[in-house]
Amino acid sequence: MPNNRNLKKKSLKTKHAFLRTLFTDPRDRYAVQHMNGFVLVRQFNAPIKEWEVAIFTEESYAKREHWKENRDKEKSLSDSQE
Repeated sequence: MPNNRNLKKKSLKTKHAFLRTLFTDPRDRYAVQHMNGFVLVRQFNAPIKEWEVAIFTEESYAKREHWKENRDKEKSLSDSQE
C-alpha cells in the first residue's frame, strides 16, 4: 500500500500537470497567466529538469515584481560603480 507521502507527491504532480495545460505556448521557458484574480507563473526548473507552476494573488505578484525591479536597479548601480 502506498504511503501518504507518495500519494501527496503524485497529487502535486497531477495538479502541476493540469496547471501547465493553461499556458498556450509550451516552448516558453517562463510564462505568466492572469486568471480569476490569481497569477500563474510557469517556468522550467533546469536543475531538476521539470516544469513548475507557481500561484500568486495579484497583490503578491505585484509585490514580487516590484521587489525584482528594485533588485535589478540596485544590481545595475553596483555594477556601474565598479
